[in-house]
Amino acid sequence: MKLTQKNKLIAAVALFSLTGAVILIQLFLRGADAADFANTIVCIDAETGTVVPGVTPPEGKMMPWQAKGFKTLYRSEACYYTKDGKVKSTPTYVLVNELLGKNEPTLCPDCGRKVVLRNPAPRIELIEEARAAGR
Repeated sequence: MKLTQKNKLIAAVALFSLTGAVILIQLFLRGADAADFANTIVCIDAETGTVVPGVTPPEGKMMPWQAKGFKTLYRSEACYYTKDGKVKSTPTYVLVNELLGKNEPTLCPDCGRKVVLRNPAPRIELIEEARAAGR
């Protein structure tokens, strides 16, 4: 079967359209990837105390940030301890007073421990053990 110029043009347009459709699907309908999760943090609204997960900090902007309908967002610190000193699998997110310009120590509302900027987390094995124990 001999392809005419018209048939070649139709095939080229169809192939081009199919390629464009695949690219659009990849760009707009794909799920989140690891980079999307790596660039998001959990914040706390200073006015309401609401924990706001999945915030992408605006590049070059100082806190407080505005996102997801909140106007006074600050990065939170995670505390993985219970009142009895055990590790739990789901953290309590805490707004550190230092970010608000306060000179007083920040205490976790759940366990009463001091929480600092870049608060150290327990070893991952202890978190996994807490998860297995249902804590």
